[in-house]
Amino acid sequence: MDNLIIKLKEKLTSRKSLIKNTTCDYSIFEKNCYNHEYTQLLEIFIKHLEETYNLIGLDVYKYEKSFNYITKEEFDKKVEEDKYYHNFNPIKKDSILFTEELYEEFKDVYCKFLIKRCNEDILNSLSGSISTSDFYNAVVRTRNKGKMEFIDLLNDIINKFI
Repeated sequence: MDNLIIKLKEKLTSRKSLIKNTTCDYSIFEKNCYNHEYTQLLEIFIKHLEETYNLIGLDVYKYEKSFNYITKEEFDKKVEEDKYYHNFNPIKKDSILFTEELYEEFKDVYCKFLIKRCNEDILNSLSGSISTSDFYNAVVRTRNKGKMEFIDLLNDIINKFI
């Protein structure tokens, strides 16, 4: 298993322990929103890293319009099920051996993609009033803080600080 995945799982476990039940304490509620957003993003990130890490040593096909890879079995299944897959996100016809170098390249590209996506979400939420509800707006602002911390984590991964 990749050391990064192990470290991220430890971070996830420690962050989940910070989420506490509350019914009326706004500061705890705010921390829960913040921690929940961060842990949710981290869980998705870890899951995708694990799936891709498990491809090391296998023959894979790469999507042309994204950074993802699929196995030969998935490729054959996709061709059988969807005759039009090549119109939306074509898959390169030649398979390649997925190596640790490709995995490291995947991690960097995936981190940059997530940074861009989180920044877009934050900017879209700041572009104007989200709702007439102050409570809802507070939740969105708090979730944005979780996204900003997640962006910092991704930058650390890209810069090899983690």
